[in-house]
Amino acid sequence: MLMAAAPGPARVVINEVMYHPPDDRDDLQFVELFNPSGEAIDLSGWSFTKGFEFVFPRGVELAAGAYAVICQDAAALKSHSGAQLQIAGTFKGKLSHSGEQIQLANAQGQIGDAVRYDDQEEWPLGADGYGSSLERICPRAPGNDAANWASSIFRSRSTAGGTPGMRNPSFSDVSLPHVKDVRWEKPAPGKQVTVTATVADTTRVQAPTLAWMATSGEPRAAWADIAMR
Repeated sequence: MLMAAAPGPARVVINEVMYHPPDDRDDLQFVELFNPSGEAIDLSGWSFTKGFEFVFPRGVELAAGAYAVICQDAAALKSHSGAQLQIAGTFKGKLSHSGEQIQLANAQGQIGDAVRYDDQEEWPLGADGYGSSLERICPRAPGNDAANWASSIFRSRSTAGGTPGMRNPSFSDVSLPHVKDVRWEKPAPGKQVTVTATVADTTRVQAPTLAWMATSGEPRAAWADIAMR
């Protein structure tokens, strides 16, 4: 069990980014906003000022707990993700496959949220052309923190994943601890394996637990847990 940080203030956030769809299908690129607050927010005149060009038209309101999806090609995304998907608009330009800053400003020009994603570690690499999108984990945690993003559930190398217009499966209402630098040597039959990792957050992590399984042989083994020192 990992103790998590207390939540910060909620706001309209950049919640999901499909920047490099499989097979370089840039017509499937999308960005999703999420309103985690308890009241509707008028998006009239809000705009993306970096990454691509888009201005929300007058009368667009994002209800409490709701999502707004903008994309490069509405017909292509609906054909892939389902005709029921509600799309707030289409943007000009395209998202960089190698990483860039996406910046959302309100009608007064004040920056409401920003994400500088990358296709290098420590950012989730599954979103770089392997079928996954980038999913924000905690809407209250910083958008520029790579540890606050996860790859969406993998479908296949040729199928664009993600959950546009829906709750991210990796969602957490509080910030999760950062886990990085996970290392181990190649296991040898009958020998112990040492696994090391760096685990930290804004509070004191009390009890990291390692989940592991052996993936060779039939039937496939189940997950096992062991406390880390």
